[in-house]
Amino acid sequence: MKRSMARQAEADRERRARVINADAELQASKKLAEAAGVMAEQPAALQLRLLQTVVAVAAEKNSTLVLPFPVELLRFLERAQQPLPPKETGPAPTRTGQD
Repeated sequence: MKRSMARQAEADRERRARVINADAELQASKKLAEAAGVMAEQPAALQLRLLQTVVAVAAEKNSTLVLPFPVELLRFLERAQQPLPPKETGPAPTRTGQD
């Protein structure tokens, strides 16, 4: 009889734990959706969150951090390193000697 009651109590605890976990997941998903909406409206918020994550990960000395790098920035830097083509100039101005 005691074993039966103990199993029933354990099953009830497990059921309550599942309900609590499911409720927590629901709340977390709502908060994530809300945060995604804010970040969609304010792109700077996403950059700040990324920087916060980098700071948190960098605090651990035993990890390697790999950062995504925008391809557009790489292309910009690549273009900046290429020499500029020479500008076409007309004939040099002549001096009249009246200066």
